Amino acid sequence: SLRHAGRTQSARRLARRLYQDGHDQLARSMAAYELSLVESEVGDDLGHARSLAREALEIAPKELRHYPLAALGAIALKRGRFREATQYLEQATEIAPRPLLLRQLAVARLGAGDSGGAEAALEAAAEEDSGGLDEELLGHVRRLGSLVDQLTRRQRNLRNGRRNGSQG
Repeated sequence: SLRHAGRTQSARRLARRLYQDGHDQLARSMAAYELSLVESEVGDDLGHARSLAREALEIAPKELRHYPLAALGAIALKRGRFREATQYLEQATEIAPRPLLLRQLAVARLGAGDSGGAEAALEAAAEEDSGGLDEELLGHVRRLGSLVDQLTRRQRNLRNGRRNGSQG
């Protein structure tokens, strides 16, 4: 939610904390995945982002493997490794044929010289329904994050108002 809201530094701090303190394998896997995305978006160290995504892939439950596979594909795209990106993104889209993944696959295939495969991936992306439970859940998470931000600001303003009122 923080990453999608453009708050990459906050997302980075939270993901690092969860990654370092994660005793639960699922939590550690998801934290490694999120941290790999933040690191790849910030662009500091794509090698580190890649190793985090690989770790997430190793420990992720089978049902969630498409997330680190997609991260590995996105990182490979950033590095200009189109064939590698194609391999990861093909695996990810086999598990979860989401429009975003299919569009990334199209870019990877095009970069690898497979224009027919790129066109097929774009057609598949257009056919996939972009709604559904995932989009609905993400919408709820975004709204919840916005509400938490508003409540935090209100509480901060109330505390500041009390301090300023008691000083005068």
